[in-house]
Amino acid sequence: MAAHEEARTTTTKADDWLPFAPSHWYLFAPPLTTPINRKIVNTAIGRDVIEALADYQFPVLKTAICQRVAFAESAMQGLSVIETDPQGPAAQEITRLAAEIREQFS
Repeated sequence: MAAHEEARTTTTKADDWLPFAPSHWYLFAPPLTTPINRKIVNTAIGRDVIEALADYQFPVLKTAICQRVAFAESAMQGLSVIETDPQGPAAQEITRLAAEIREQFS
C-alpha cells in the first residue's frame, strides 16, 4: 500500500475514535505530516491524541488546533480568528501552526 493510501486509511480509522480530522493542511505540509485538528481542550482524550497517533508512525505537528467557538463566530462574519480576536487563543494557535509549517519548508 502506498504511503498516502495508508495515511488515508489510518486517518479514516482514527476519525472513529480520536478528536482528529483530515484537514486542508495535507495539501501544504510535507508528506504525511498533519496537525491535530479540533482537539478538545482540557480533556483526557485531548491530551492523549499525540501519544495515540504515534502508533500510526506518521509525524504530527507540535501545534494543535483546538475546537473553539471563535472559529464558528469568525466564519459567520466572513473573517479569520486572527482578524476577529488577534490576541485570542484561536488566533495564537493559527499563528503557531503557520510558523511551524513555514519552518518545515525552510
